[in-house]
Amino acid sequence: MTDNKARTAAKIKSIISFAGGSFSRILYLFSRRGQLVVSHDNKNFNEIMDHAIDLGALDVEEGQDANVNVSSIVHLRLTSAQVFVDPEAVSLKARLFKDSGYEIHEADTVWVPLPDVQQQPDGATAAKLRKILDQLDADDDVTEVYSTAIFAS
Repeated sequence: MTDNKARTAAKIKSIISFAGGSFSRILYLFSRRGQLVVSHDNKNFNEIMDHAIDLGALDVEEGQDANVNVSSIVHLRLTSAQVFVDPEAVSLKARLFKDSGYEIHEADTVWVPLPDVQQQPDGATAAKLRKILDQLDADDDVTEVYSTAIFAS
C-alpha cells in the first residue's frame, strides 16, 4: 500500500498518458469475486468442480496441472481449479475445502472482468498495452493490476 495516494495516482496517469492512453474510471467493467485456487491429489477436475458447486461456488475454471516430486520415486500429477465465490465468503469456503482434504494454494478477493467487456487487442495495441501493464506491475506502489484484455498466447 502506498503512503501517498496522490503521488501514486499521478505516476499511474503518467505511465498511461506517456503510452498514448487516457486515464478514466472503469470499475463498472469488473465484478468483485472471491478466488480460491484449490487442488486435491486424488481428484480430477470434474470431481473438484462438483465439490465446488456443492459448496456454493459461483464459477469454476480449470487450473494448471502440475507435476509434484514427493520423493525421487514418487511423482504426483496435481490437478488444480480456480474457484470463484462470494467475496464475503472467501475464508469460509477456503476452510470448507481444507476440511474436505483439499489443498488451498490461494484465497483472495479479486476484480474479474465482466465477460461482455473482454477484448483481444490487435498486434500494435497489444504490444502497447503489455508495455503499460508491465510498467504498472513494476511500480512499487502498485500491488495489483487488472485488465479486460485477452492476450493471444
